[in-house]
Amino acid sequence: MSSRSPAGNAIAGARLKKKTLQSQRAYASVVVPAKRFMFPAYDFAANHYWPEKKAAAPTGGAPASAPAAKPAPAPDKKPRTKGRINAVAYIFFFPAMILLFYASVDEAWASWKIGDLSEQTAWRPILWPFKAIVPLSSVLLLIQGISEFRKWLYAARTGQFLTKVKTIQI
Repeated sequence: MSSRSPAGNAIAGARLKKKTLQSQRAYASVVVPAKRFMFPAYDFAANHYWPEKKAAAPTGGAPASAPAAKPAPAPDKKPRTKGRINAVAYIFFFPAMILLFYASVDEAWASWKIGDLSEQTAWRPILWPFKAIVPLSSVLLLIQGISEFRKWLYAARTGQFLTKVKTIQI
């Protein structure tokens, strides 16, 4: 038999429970904030990355229902550096697009000359339009790359980004 009375067992149980709760609270005070940081609750309606700043209460002039004016975005501090880095990156882009064009134009031309058909199905669809898309897309990407290169070269030389001045609506 135990030497403790039922009241003594209850007191010992309460002490053990209190000690357990204290250790659990100490553990939770470390783990729960870390988990909340690593795995935040995600709300699809919220903008977690760029939350909008709450507008101050209107003072006098504008009515309360008027929308608050958004602050102008901060100008980029180093457009010249960004322009140089991006302009240098196009040194790798142009040869890749030219190689893609030369590697695919012969295949597309040969496919068009022989009227290439697929042997995979009984339907036998023509293949040359699909093969012609590869050199066509490389040419279009090359044209877009020239445009972007000129834009970044302008930023590298002048220290200002090219911006749209006016939008024409028809």
